[in-house]
Amino acid sequence: MSRNLVLYAVFGAAGAAVDLAVFALVYRGWHVDKNVAAATSSFCATTLTFLLNARINFRQWNRLLVRYVLYLGVAAIGISVTILTFYIFVDLVHYPVLLVKVGSLGLVFIVQFTLNRLVTFRGVPLFVGRPELPAAAPAPASS
Repeated sequence: MSRNLVLYAVFGAAGAAVDLAVFALVYRGWHVDKNVAAATSSFCATTLTFLLNARINFRQWNRLLVRYVLYLGVAAIGISVTILTFYIFVDLVHYPVLLVKVGSLGLVFIVQFTLNRLVTFRGVPLFVGRPELPAAAPAPASS
C-alpha cells in the first residue's frame, strides 16, 4: 500500500470525524436541511484535509490557491455523490440519514483520492501553465 494512500486515509479519518461532528451539529442541533448540513460539514472537513495532504502527504505547498480550488472541485464531486446517495437511500428507500452519511464516506473516499492524486497533487496541477522553475544555485564565492 502506498504511503500516499495510507496518509490520505489517516487524514481522511480526521476529516471524516470533523465531517460527521459538524453534520450532526448542523443537522440535528440547528435543524438545517440535510443537504445544506452535508455541504457545510464537507467544506469544513475538506479544508482540514487539504492543508494536511498538501503539506505532509503530497508535499505540494506551491500554487496553494490553484490546488485548493482543484481540491474544492474534487470535494464538490464528493458532495454530489453524497447528495445522490441521500436521494437514493434516504428519500427513496427511507434509510436513516446518519447511517447513509456514514455509508457514503467509503465511496466518496475512493473517488476523491483518485482525483486528488491524479489532478490536484501532481507536480504541476492540471490546467496550470509551466512547471515551477528550479531554485537558483547560490552564487559562487568571490576570491
